[in-house]
Amino acid sequence: MKLIRLLGAALIFFVVSGAHVGAQVDVKLIPGTPVEFEVADAPASMAIQLRHSDESVRMTIKLPADYDSEKPYPVLLFLNGGDGGMGGELNMADPFLGGEGYILCNMPLFKRVVETDKDEVKWSITPADAPYALDAYRVLFAELHRLVPNADKSKSVLAGFSNGANSAALFLWASAPEFLNDFSAFILIEGGFWLGSDRDSESGVHFQRATFSGLENKRVLVMYGDQTTPPDRIPWIAAAKESVAAMKAAGVNATELPMIGISHDFQPDAMSAVRDWLSAGW
Repeated sequence: MKLIRLLGAALIFFVVSGAHVGAQVDVKLIPGTPVEFEVADAPASMAIQLRHSDESVRMTIKLPADYDSEKPYPVLLFLNGGDGGMGGELNMADPFLGGEGYILCNMPLFKRVVETDKDEVKWSITPADAPYALDAYRVLFAELHRLVPNADKSKSVLAGFSNGANSAALFLWASAPEFLNDFSAFILIEGGFWLGSDRDSESGVHFQRATFSGLENKRVLVMYGDQTTPPDRIPWIAAAKESVAAMKAAGVNATELPMIGISHDFQPDAMSAVRDWLSAGW
């Protein structure tokens, strides 16, 4: 059932960006407008591989409408679910923290897709994908740093939904300071719940348990829908709670936030609750 949710999520992430520039053109960011651009030297994303596309890897940055280059701004990097999309999906980031005050960024998801693998492995991002994914994100993060030199890391946020949360959890699992130091808060929405284990229940992939080093002075929010139907929601919610418990046991400032009355979604009332959680910690 979780695989069905991941596959279904892939169908909703086709959002048109405000501008699209090629890799050979220097990127000009425009306040209030999403700018989607190609990233040279990045390996094929999950979506490119699964869709058998010959397109280049792209990412999107949207400056706030009130942007002033002389001021620092926090960044929200939001990773979408399903196959992650092609790099222009701000459909969750924009209503969440868009408009004013935040620089929004969307990047695709990365894993090495093996055609002969069963679907549960093809569609599940786990720590086994960390070497391929983190190498790819090093390339994209370099572009983010180049184009947004005034990022306020003390209030920047890395968030992900579903498979995007699995990808966000990779950064927590890997404990790589080159990524963790860019953010003060991490939000896992309906995904990344293998953090409390050494095995992904969906794909059966085994891995070393996370040590959660490098998360001193960081905050982590784990969000899950509290609906217990269909039946696989019950172990899903239990895994979310186990992930929070594992982080707390390691000394991480981790919080769980059930989303009342929903299952696999990130709705406006939940977004509002997260905004309250973020502002309370600044």
